[in-house]
Amino acid sequence: MNENNKDLEQMLKGDVKIPDSLRPENIEKMLENEIVSPEVVTIKKKTIYRFGLVAAAFAVVVGGTITMKMMSDRSGDYTGAPSNNRTVTTDKGDSKVEEDSKGVSYKEMYDYICQNVKRETAISEKSERAFSNNLDMVVEDSDSKSYTIGASDATASDSYSTTNVRTKGIDEADVVKTDGKYIYALNSDKGIIIVYDTKSEKKCGRLNLDNSEYNRFEMFVEDGKLIVIANSGYLTPFYYGCGVDYYDDVKGGVDYDYRRDDMPKTTVTVYDVTNVRHIEEIDSYTQDGYYTEARLKNGVLYTFSDHRIGNYFYYLEDNKHFSIDCDDYDDYIPEINGTLVPEKDLRIQDGANKNNYTVLSAYSLDKMQVTDEKVVLGGGSNVYMSHESIYLIEEDYADSSAKVCVTKLSYNKGRFDITANAKLDGCLVNTEDENFDENNGYLRMLLSDYDKNYNEYTRLVVLDDELNVTGEIDKIAKRESLKSARYIGDLCFFVTYENTDPLFTADLSDPYNPEIIGKLKIPGFSQYLHPYGNDKLLGIGYDDDGCLKLSMFDISNPKNVKELTTKVYKEYQYAQVLNNPRALYFDEENKTFGFAAQTDYFYRGNDVDSMIVDYLIFDYDGEFSVKHKKNIAKFGNDNYDEDDYEDYDTALNDSRAVYIDDTIYIVNSDLGIYTLDR
Repeated sequence: MNENNKDLEQMLKGDVKIPDSLRPENIEKMLENEIVSPEVVTIKKKTIYRFGLVAAAFAVVVGGTITMKMMSDRSGDYTGAPSNNRTVTTDKGDSKVEEDSKGVSYKEMYDYICQNVKRETAISEKSERAFSNNLDMVVEDSDSKSYTIGASDATASDSYSTTNVRTKGIDEADVVKTDGKYIYALNSDKGIIIVYDTKSEKKCGRLNLDNSEYNRFEMFVEDGKLIVIANSGYLTPFYYGCGVDYYDDVKGGVDYDYRRDDMPKTTVTVYDVTNVRHIEEIDSYTQDGYYTEARLKNGVLYTFSDHRIGNYFYYLEDNKHFSIDCDDYDDYIPEINGTLVPEKDLRIQDGANKNNYTVLSAYSLDKMQVTDEKVVLGGGSNVYMSHESIYLIEEDYADSSAKVCVTKLSYNKGRFDITANAKLDGCLVNTEDENFDENNGYLRMLLSDYDKNYNEYTRLVVLDDELNVTGEIDKIAKRESLKSARYIGDLCFFVTYENTDPLFTADLSDPYNPEIIGKLKIPGFSQYLHPYGNDKLLGIGYDDDGCLKLSMFDISNPKNVKELTTKVYKEYQYAQVLNNPRALYFDEENKTFGFAAQTDYFYRGNDVDSMIVDYLIFDYDGEFSVKHKKNIAKFGNDNYDEDDYEDYDTALNDSRAVYIDDTIYIVNSDLGIYTLDR
């Protein structure tokens, strides 16, 4: 983990107030002076913390480097979506859908984008210039695609753990996977996948990926196939001009034929791993846009990417004419597998104020082909997927007011259709998909909002199948930030935080009349909640001093939730599970759980004389105890180099634990494999 991310983690553990620089009276002045407030921070690509409605600002973490962009202040009359996009919405989420049988023509898409460009103000153009574009990609040359390390005599087990996912039965991509016979460990920085034989506990295969072109990898393993999803190009450099001085070169008449080649692309590659000693590529496809999410259900891979029309296209010649021609389709229409997405599969989110697309593809592992595709202008980089629906969720700061846009798609066996969209008041302080849940056809959402005095509060909204708002609870926990949530049937448990940790319980059994039925206040806060058996809830978070804290809650009586026990581990200040739930190891049968945790000598000044990463397996029997502890990285304050720091970062972020039969395997592609008694 780099130092920037560490600083941000420490800031986010405390009570973050709206900085003065982001209040209305200072926004325009700040932009005129081309000053970027360093107080606007985030620590995760999907986690955007909002400090004020009128401040349309956000930070994106890509590849460990932090860049910032002030959201555009859009003005002028609004022109709605084309009439053949048959969805009508209001700003309160009321929505009616007649039919989604016709797409959007290229000409209609072009005209709509032109209108968005014309709404860009002088302030937005000025703000673009205020931000750094200093992203350097460090890569290594890769070898051939695969080579043999050794023979394997492992046999598959029927008892093994899977990735901790949001929706049971829908797999999510991660850096470590197992099929019960082998364990696959990915290292994105080095562009390699190591295969471990679980019987011999030795390496038995290796796949070298092209990390000279790609900078992010995740994977799935299913039915003898290894699916690797890779991202080429950084989203931020393209969005701010592909590393070129936009303001000099656009006005200087530079030829932009290279634009398409410089756009970020998502590549899906399928390998045959029935013989891990000789891994073979059997298929691949690409889609435009920066890779955001992927899901795998019943042999169908659903891939989501964010395709943004860069600032070159925002340029208006003589302040009148769009900088590209309507006939240059490949400059503003995304491609899948090198082919423009057809008009029938284009949609415009009703009221979209952003010139970026969400690109969706469905790929059948049996048919080995893309079975469906959709492109939604203004869609959403936040994805929640239930067993029947896909929700694309995004923020919109048009007219200096915060809105949350939701696009709903139905899907089945590799086909999907857009069925509704809505725009709600509020914003996404915490964009983890644990904040969203579908139950009996109703979508439940936890949002954040601010009153006229910039006091933050939480809002719970219930929407029906057509995204009409049926019920809501407003102004929950004034001046407190939403930290975590967990839906269990008709109940919603969520945590807010200012100086104490209120754990709220909401009864959602009546979607037209949701109500808060319980509230428990304790010190610190839980940043991640996980069900523990039928009547308990595990909380993982921080105490008031920013040290790792575990809490166990009794939820057998939702109206009177009790904290059974809590334990603070003063030596640890961070665990990746707090920002990535897939990093959690959870053994439902034995009720044990684990994750990698770090000490932070440099920032905390605690009693530990070095920075360490331990993998911890916890047990709970009325009290928390550490069942296993394995040190996987360590270096001291006065004796470390860059390679040590990279190993430390990899140990923290890429280590996972899985169980197969009676053995726990702690796995990291760099550090190897460790076995423990389950």
